[in-house]
Amino acid sequence: MLFADWAKSRTVADLLPREHLLRLDRRDLERLRPLYFQAVAQADDALRAERRSLGALLGQAAAERLLKTAAELEPDPEMVRASLRTKAVQEMLGSVVYDGIREFMRRVDLIGPIIDKLPIIGGIRRMVLSTIQTELEARVESQIKAFLGGFSSSTVEAAIDYVLAPTHVDDFREMRKAIVRHVLDRPLASFVPAKERAKDLHERIWRSFETLVEDRQRWEGLVNRAADAFGERPVGDLVDLRVAADDPLLALPARILGDFLATEPARAWFHAYVS
Repeated sequence: MLFADWAKSRTVADLLPREHLLRLDRRDLERLRPLYFQAVAQADDALRAERRSLGALLGQAAAERLLKTAAELEPDPEMVRASLRTKAVQEMLGSVVYDGIREFMRRVDLIGPIIDKLPIIGGIRRMVLSTIQTELEARVESQIKAFLGGFSSSTVEAAIDYVLAPTHVDDFREMRKAIVRHVLDRPLASFVPAKERAKDLHERIWRSFETLVEDRQRWEGLVNRAADAFGERPVGDLVDLRVAADDPLLALPARILGDFLATEPARAWFHAYVS
């Protein structure tokens, strides 16, 4: 019998006894660390190879429910106000307005028609025009920045009124649907971080796990709650590779976990740990 099949025939408590988890210490963590990184590396490789979209994995019915929920989800006015009344948003809106004003002044020739009325031609005209434009831009730029320093907050309030206005409800419903549709259309592999970033993320998760285990009171409370909830359940109820035909989303993590359980390091560690 394959180890994966044997593991699925056992209860969660058989593979992860409560008493063993409760006495988990630094030496156990040192032995567990390479197993953890092998598991997450296998999971990352499997996810990077997955070309189906998130929507395809969820299924049409679930995807349509998500789109409907996104459309029907009304924004909380207080949350909108709290989000937009932040320094980052004020600076962003101020920057957009500033760039728009500068681009307008660059494209609109305010000085040329005036210079054309003066009795100067050729190179002298170009030099005068360039000098005046440079001086004007420098003077106007400082005034624009001074103006926007006090105007950005008003711009934010106008944006809040725009977002919450009843006349724009349908527009923002379509925006939310478009965002969710974009997420659903992306391949699952596109959500997996680059290898270096993933490595750093897994390292952070592992350090957080070590910190949790070292906090004995929190760790014991978590272990006891999990053991009470799942300890007597067969692993096969939680990890069933036969769901592939009916539920692709559940089949993917089940396959990843099944592949990991079939590896020699996983088999050796669990046998040593349980025995």
